[in-house]
Amino acid sequence: MRLTRFAPLVVLAVVAGCDFSPALDIDLPEHQPAAVISTVLAADSVVVVRLSVSQNPYVTQTSDRYGPPETRTDAVVTLLRDGQLVERLQVRSETCDGEYDPATQAPAPYECGPFAGTVPVRAGGTYTLRAEIPGLGPAEGTVTIPTPPTVTVTEDTRPDERRRFRIRVQDPAGRGDRYGVALIEGPFPEVITECDYRTNPPVCTERTVTRRQAGFFTSTDPAILAAGRDFELDNSFYRFISVTDDSFNGRTWDFTISHGGSQYSGGGDERNVLTVQIAALSGDVYDAYQISNFGGQDQENPFTEPVNLPSNVTGGYGLVGAVALAEVRVEATQARR
Repeated sequence: MRLTRFAPLVVLAVVAGCDFSPALDIDLPEHQPAAVISTVLAADSVVVVRLSVSQNPYVTQTSDRYGPPETRTDAVVTLLRDGQLVERLQVRSETCDGEYDPATQAPAPYECGPFAGTVPVRAGGTYTLRAEIPGLGPAEGTVTIPTPPTVTVTEDTRPDERRRFRIRVQDPAGRGDRYGVALIEGPFPEVITECDYRTNPPVCTERTVTRRQAGFFTSTDPAILAAGRDFELDNSFYRFISVTDDSFNGRTWDFTISHGGSQYSGGGDERNVLTVQIAALSGDVYDAYQISNFGGQDQENPFTEPVNLPSNVTGGYGLVGAVALAEVRVEATQARR
C-alpha cells in the first residue's frame, strides 16, 4: 500500500523535467509599426507629449536603456483646437544614457526629450494632438479639457494629532464628473548629481532643485473607501484616489482627510507645507487609472492575462487625456511650528 501511495509522486518527479507539449506552428499577425502618443493635457498649462513608435509584441526586445524611447526628432507634432491649428510643438531637448559604448567605456547618450508647446490649453476647449512620423501613417487623439472644480479647505487639527483637513467640492449636476484626490507635500530642496561619462574621469556637477511629492493620507469617507476597494476605515493609506460623483451628483461633496506623515518632515508632519489637490479628470484618464490599479493583473503570475488600457488615438496607440487642477495650499499654524 505504501508503494502504491507514493507511486504517483514518483511518476510526477520523473516527468517534471520532461516537456510533452506539442510544438505549435501558429501564424502570428504581422506587426504594423505606428505612432504612440502619450500625454495628459492640464488646463492653463502648455502641452508636453511623449512620442515613440510601437514595438512588435511578438518579438522579445532587449535593451540596456532605462529611460524613455529615443525621440523621433524628424516627427511633426501639431496641436489643434476645434480643428484649427494652434501651434507646432518642438522638441524640449533632454539627454539620456543609452547602450554601453565599448569605445568610450560609457553609456552612449541619446535624445530623449518630449515635444512641448508654448500656448497654454484652456478649460472647456476640445484639443487634438496630431503626430506625423516619416514612413508611418498619421496618428491623432482628441480630448476636452475639464473645468477646474470649486474647492474650499479648512484645517481641523487638534494638538498631538495628524493634520486633518475638511474639504468641500461643489459638483455640477448631471455631467458624470470624475475627481482625483491627493495631498501634496513640499516643496523640498533636492540635490541632483549629473555626470558626463564621455570624459575620463567623468565630470560631475550638482544642482539644487525644488520638488513636491504626493504624501500619504487617510479618510473614512465612503466614496474614498469604495474607490480604494478598502474598508478598513482609518487604517487605509492612499497617495492618490479617484472617484466618480455617483453618490453626490449635483451636490457638495463634503469629506475629511488626515495626513499620514512624511519622511521629509524632520521628525513630525507639523512643520510641513501641505497642498490639497483636487483634479477633474477626463474619462480616459480615470479609466486608465482604474484598470492599471484594479484590473486584476499580477506581474508575478505568468498565467495572468494582459490588460487592455484605454486608447483614444486613431491611426496609432496611446492616450491623450486631460485634467484640471484645483489646489489649496495650507501651511502649518504657528502653534504647530
